[in-house]
Amino acid sequence: VSGVVATLNEDNSITLSNTDGDDIIIANGSSGTAASVGFTAGTYTGFVELSNLDGSQVTIEAGSATNGYTNGTGTFADVNSLGFNEFSKAGVLEGNTVSGTALVANELKINDVLIGESLSGSATHIASAINEKTNEHGVTADANNAVTLTFDFEAQPSSNGAFKINGQAVDLTTATSAASVVTAINNAVIG
Repeated sequence: VSGVVATLNEDNSITLSNTDGDDIIIANGSSGTAASVGFTAGTYTGFVELSNLDGSQVTIEAGSATNGYTNGTGTFADVNSLGFNEFSKAGVLEGNTVSGTALVANELKINDVLIGESLSGSATHIASAINEKTNEHGVTADANNAVTLTFDFEAQPSSNGAFKINGQAVDLTTATSAASVVTAINNAVIG
């Protein structure tokens, strides 16, 4: 790709870059392998940056009902497939569903501050690891979760028709509407 520039970093690693977003392809040459000089053969795709011509904040979000779109079916995955995270609130970087993999100490940096390990890969533990150094990096992380369900009221549960959320039983034997399911879940006082 024309326009590839190599930069020697402070830690003696090398960054290859270009300014047009074309793929950078590292391949094995006829007299040796890319690995012999420290490179991994492969095709490296580019990054996309958005900016408004007037300098105002860029907003990008899934066209979902949660984001206020009537009958919206957009998802985080739609936004992520383009290489973006949602960004619809000034000064807030919105993320996607966590992978379930715990943070390893010093693998993530926020505002030049290395983040420590997380207890697990749950959103709440990752947010806690980030928030442990809020005084240093000036960022706070919030974790939340939501599951949207649809119901089949023709398949009414039997007399012992309970199911569990986070280990707490929820009795749906008398539930006949979405509102009564919501009431049953909230009455179960799930921790």
